[in-house]
This record gives sequence, C-alpha cells and structure tokens, in this order.
Amino acid sequence: MGRLGDLEVHCDRGAIAKGVEGDAELLGLLNEHRADLGIHTGIELQCEPALHLTKPWSDRPTHRKTTSDLEEGTTFSHVLSETGVLLVGFIGSAFIARRLVFTLRRARAFEREAVELRGQLTMTRAEAQRWRSEARDLMNGLGAALDQQFDPWGLSPAEKETALLLLKGLSHKEVADLRSVSDASTRQQARAVYKKAGLSGRHDLAAFFLEDLMLPAEAGDNRARGGA
Repeated sequence: MGRLGDLEVHCDRGAIAKGVEGDAELLGLLNEHRADLGIHTGIELQCEPALHLTKPWSDRPTHRKTTSDLEEGTTFSHVLSETGVLLVGFIGSAFIARRLVFTLRRARAFEREAVELRGQLTMTRAEAQRWRSEARDLMNGLGAALDQQFDPWGLSPAEKETALLLLKGLSHKEVADLRSVSDASTRQQARAVYKKAGLSGRHDLAAFFLEDLMLPAEAGDNRARGGA
C-alpha cells in the first residue's frame, strides 16, 4: 500500500478496480512518484497497474465529472422511453399548433364570408323595397287606368268590381262567393260588362286591357275612345 497525500493506493496483481480501472492519468502519477511512495511507506511497489482506490476517483476536487445517465446506472430502455415521450410530445404540440392555425384561418374566412353575405343581404333588402314601391305604384297606376277605362263604358260600381275580379282570373262562382252574391247575379253583371264594352267575353276583355297596356299612350287613348 502506498499513500500520496490523502490518497491510499492498494496494488494487487490481477485485482479488479472498484473505482477507476486502468486510468492512464493515475498510472502516470504513480509511476512518477514510485520512489516517493516507496520511501514514505517502506514498501517497494512491484505490482502491475491494477488499482483499487479507497477513495473514489470522482471525489478528487480536480476531477471533472463527465458521466452520462447510462454511466450513472440509468438503463438504455429508460433513456429510450424518455426520448420517445419527448418525441411524442413534440409531435403532439406541432399537430395542435397546426390545427390551431387551420382553425384560425377558417374562422377568418367565415368572418369574411359573413361580411359579404351581410352586404348582399342589405343590397337585396334595398332592391326588394324598391321593387315593392315600384309594384305598388304600378298597381295604383293600373287601378287608375282601369277606372278611367270603366268610366267611359258607363259601368256601375258592382259591374266594375265584377270586371276587375274577372280580369284577375277568377271564375264566376269564385266572384260570386267573394262578393257574397249568387252565381246568376255574377253572370248577369259579367254579360252587362261585355255588352257595354262591345266585347264578346272575358277573353276579349283581358286581351283589350293587355293590348292597351302594351300600346303607346296615344294609341291607347284612341282605342278607349273607339270603344266608347
């Protein structure tokens, strides 16, 4: 046994080192101070470099610890499992981030589409309002034009109402039910309208007003005067 400072060294031929086995730095140190160790202990070192350190080599203050998890007793399967968990976590995070980006893009696209639809709905409502206003004006104008045509024919209020309902396409029975009169009275009033207008039936009545609406204003006036 030799002592170098506070380091005790046991040499034994064929011994297996429990701390550091075949450390080149330690061997060099022992060879360098072989004589000092022999003088200090009175023992001649004649052993092969198979060393057993009573103090672990890692306890020396000048030693830099470089052992990994495997050297500290961690198994390879444990390291592999931790690596797999880390890899799965990374893949999961990337997948979640990608889904989040995709969801945000879809939300923005839906928002833009909703804005466009709201704009189109506003335009459609404005157009529908304009159409209803124009249709109301046209219906009022049509009603006034019919009244102007009925007056020269000398129709009574009941005959005017009957003629207007016939122009809308209602049958004699439907006109009678709507006006709460008998079917015979409705037919009699319809014949009076045709006779005063100089027409043969309801088809001529409808054609008269349709043609009158399609002709220019002057032609319509002439047609009205001719019918009168």
